[in-house]
Amino acid sequence: MPQTSHNRPLPYETSEEARLSDAVTRYFLHPAEDTLQALERFLAPHGASPRAAAVAIQAADAVLDAEIEQLAAIIVQQGSSLVCRAGCTGCCCHLVPCQPFEAALIGLYITARPELRAFFEAAYPEWDERTRGLRESYLAWGERYYRDGVDDGTHRLEDYYTPCLFLHDGRCRIYPVRPYPCRSCVSVAEECRAPAAPDGRPGMRSMDCGAYTTHKHSRTALTDLLWKICGPGPHAAVNRPMPDLVRCFLREGFPAVLRYASTPR
Repeated sequence: MPQTSHNRPLPYETSEEARLSDAVTRYFLHPAEDTLQALERFLAPHGASPRAAAVAIQAADAVLDAEIEQLAAIIVQQGSSLVCRAGCTGCCCHLVPCQPFEAALIGLYITARPELRAFFEAAYPEWDERTRGLRESYLAWGERYYRDGVDDGTHRLEDYYTPCLFLHDGRCRIYPVRPYPCRSCVSVAEECRAPAAPDGRPGMRSMDCGAYTTHKHSRTALTDLLWKICGPGPHAAVNRPMPDLVRCFLREGFPAVLRYASTPR
């Protein structure tokens, strides 16, 4: 289940990072107070380190990938299958928020790839122009709708349908480090790919795999712990669009991302 030395998007720079990754994996495989406390002892000395946060998220992603493979096998045994395929990009037109710790992993991944960074910098202005005036209000509506069960009628789920700026020729340019909303989202409904309704949009019928195991709950505990160590605590966290967080990381660094992701609208 853990990633090997051959397939880590962010290679370890020290043996301490490898041990941190192992501690995260142990916690997700055996989520309990003692394994969470052990993980905190590994993380605390690093403080607000973007690499430590990125390594922790990378390890959590590897566990989630393995769990999704197991869920997919169960779905097949039950006579269904995942309709997700390479080149299917319906879900890539959603507004994707992410944690600043995921933004650190994405940012470090991009920093190590100058061509990818140039692609991002060139693509951001168009995405910004297309979504300006919508993404903040849409995200605020989504928070109220999914967290509080309050729909004030400001938006509909289908209102935001803009291709992710990392989407290129039908492929995700940051697929190995994509954030949780992308990684955990799969579909078993053919209508997700080919909507029956004339006004339907692909990618609107999916499931959150992490919610079907202990992963989502454990991931919340991990991000709460990272907030506790890196910043003002999880109580101050607010959702921000993933491209905005990544751009902030690339241009201003991790402390600025933490501030941006904890500043009330």
